Amino acid sequence: MLLDRLDESHRFEAPPSLVEEEFNLMWNSIKAEMESNGKTFADEDTTEEAAKEEYHKIADRRVRLGLVLSEIGEKNKDHGHRRRSQRSVIERARQMPGREKEVWDYYRNQCQCARPASCADL
Repeated sequence: MLLDRLDESHRFEAPPSLVEEEFNLMWNSIKAEMESNGKTFADEDTTEEAAKEEYHKIADRRVRLGLVLSEIGEKNKDHGHRRRSQRSVIERARQMPGREKEVWDYYRNQCQCARPASCADL
């Protein structure tokens, strides 16, 4: 259900080389399984061409969803770092009663000099 929603909301052309690689992995696995079970495409009520077309669609979806999930993971990893950084600065500021703002400003200024993008929320 979640993957279906991600699939519907993230339509873009997946890199053809990745789709082809995914398709080949799946197709080789399907062919090997069919051979080991003595099955044919006719036994599965389909043709080889129809099966290939279906597995190309599946490969495309897998690649696109993999890229989307990877991007989501990267964004969340970054947010986790920011939250941990903020908590660390708050902890340090609590250790210096009456000087909390000074500590907060110090870390914010230091961070912006070193890594402005990663500390924008400090």
